Amino acid sequence: MRESKLNESQLSAMLKATGAASDILHLSGSARMTPNYYHTERQIRDELVRSNLALQDGSHGPLVAALRGANANLTNSYVLNWIPEQAEDIYAVLIEMGAVLIVEIPRDGGRVQIERQELSIYEAKCSKIQRRKVSVAKDSFFGTTEMADQ
Repeated sequence: MRESKLNESQLSAMLKATGAASDILHLSGSARMTPNYYHTERQIRDELVRSNLALQDGSHGPLVAALRGANANLTNSYVLNWIPEQAEDIYAVLIEMGAVLIVEIPRDGGRVQIERQELSIYEAKCSKIQRRKVSVAKDSFFGTTEMADQ
């Protein structure tokens, strides 16, 4: 089997065409790209926008129903985290500038549990990546200018 070699621009074009993460290029050093922090921030913002649109169009019925039951404004809600557990799915949803709802949705159709947390308390428990996501959400969607340097 003959091995083919791709130059940087061909590799970049191929990864973009296939939808592969351009972080691969950044981490491998095989192509010159913008700094990973800025690319990651853009990815986070896009992910947050997609989560907001999914909440607004009802794509995830059980979560939407739980948020509506908690009187959350879906127009300004963003999924910060989703943890698929064996018995339930756990979501952290930013519902306003200072509040996060932790929503546990049982897979067996049991009772949904909702806990409201202050954003500062939620943030204190987060990993560095999650804190960056919160920071991007605050900056992008609520107009704050602070960016965490975690």
